[in-house]
Amino acid sequence: MTSPWRSLLDQRGIALPTALVCMILLMGLTVAFTSLATTEPVIARNHTMSAQARALAESGVERAIWAMANAAPTFDVATGVAGSPYNGASQLTVPGGGVFTVRMVNGADPNTEKLVTTVGWAQDNAGQLSAPRRIQVTLTKPPLTLMTPPCALCVAGNLDIGGNSTITSWTGSSGVAHCASAPTGGTTSTGDTTTTGNAYAVYGPGDAAANQAEDMPEGPTNTVPTLTSTELDTLRALAKSSGTYRQRQAGESISYDNSHLLPAGGGILFVDTVTGEDLDPGPPYSSGTATPSSEWGSVSISGNQTWSGWIIAMGDVDVSGTVSLTGAIYARNDFSFNGNGTITGAVLAENTMKTVQSSVDSSTSGNSRIVYDCPSFQSGGGTVSTKWTVKPGTFVETSGRASY
Repeated sequence: MTSPWRSLLDQRGIALPTALVCMILLMGLTVAFTSLATTEPVIARNHTMSAQARALAESGVERAIWAMANAAPTFDVATGVAGSPYNGASQLTVPGGGVFTVRMVNGADPNTEKLVTTVGWAQDNAGQLSAPRRIQVTLTKPPLTLMTPPCALCVAGNLDIGGNSTITSWTGSSGVAHCASAPTGGTTSTGDTTTTGNAYAVYGPGDAAANQAEDMPEGPTNTVPTLTSTELDTLRALAKSSGTYRQRQAGESISYDNSHLLPAGGGILFVDTVTGEDLDPGPPYSSGTATPSSEWGSVSISGNQTWSGWIIAMGDVDVSGTVSLTGAIYARNDFSFNGNGTITGAVLAENTMKTVQSSVDSSTSGNSRIVYDCPSFQSGGGTVSTKWTVKPGTFVETSGRASY
C-alpha cells in the first residue's frame, strides 16, 4: 500500500518551473543592462559637456579680468555696457572646441566694479553647441588703488602739529615717491592747522623749505578724498575674505600692541562699528541720531612693530610708540599720531563726527614721521593686489543661456 505522504514529497518535475523562473530573472537583468548600456553613455556625455561648458564660462571670467587689465574696453555712457567683444554678442572660440561669450556692465561705482556675465557652450559629437552654463560675478578693484592722495596727511577739519614731527612730500626727502601727479602739500586741512613749538617740519612737494603756507594748505576751499559707502562695502568684503575684518563688540576696545600684533602678512585691516553701519553725525549734519562713540569702529596701534597694508577704521585711529607702518591709513573720523614711529604712504582722516581734531605730536615731545609714498599707499606696501579680481561672495553659476 502506497503512503499518502509520498506524493507530497515527490520532487519530480520541479526543474521546469525553476528553469522558467531563472529565465525570467535573466531576461529582466538583460533588459536592465541593455537599458543602462544605452543611457549611461548619454548621461556621461551630458555630464562631460556640462563640465566643459562650465569651464568655458570660467574662461570667460578670466578673459574679462584680462581685458580689464590689458584691453581697456570702452563702456557706453548711457547703458554702461562694454563694447564688442565684451557686450555678450560676440562668441569667443576656444581651441579644441567650444565657445563663450562675455558681457560686462558698469557697477554702482564704474571705477571699482564691473558686473560680468559669461556663458560657455560645449561641442557635442555632431559639432553642435549645447549644454550652456552661465556664470555671474562682480569684478572689483580695491578703491584705494585708484586714489592719488593729495598730501602725506589729509584731514577734514582741524589739524594740530607739534613736537619734533616731520611730515614730508618733497622728493628730496628719503623715501618720498610720487605717482603720475604730484601732491599739493605735506598736509592739507579743511579747517585750521595749528602748530606748537618750532621743532616740527612740514615739507610740500616743491622745495626744501619747510613750514611755508603752500606746504600745509588749510581752509574750506581744500578737499580731502573720501570713500563712498559702496567702496567701504568692497573693502569690508575683501577684509572678511582674507580674515582681517574686525567688528567691535559692545564695550570692547580694539588695539594692537606688542602682545597683540597687527595681522601677519599685512593686507586690508577693516575695523567696523558695533552695528556694522556707517557713522552718523546726527543733527545738524543729518536727520538721524548721532552714533555714540561706544559704537565707533576705532582702533589704537602702539608698541614696536612693523606692518604693511591698509588700515580702514570706521572711527578714530590712534598710533603711538615706535611702530613702522607702510601703506594707507583711513580714519572715518579722526587720526592721532604720537611717539617715535614712521608712516610711509599717506593718511586720510574724514572727521565724519565733527568731534575734536586730528593731531601729530600735539605735545612738545615726540618724533613722529609721515613720509609721502603714493605707490605704497595704493598697494599697501605691496600687500594689496592692484588688479581686478572677483569680489568675494558674488560668484553665481546657473544653467541655460543668459538673458541680456
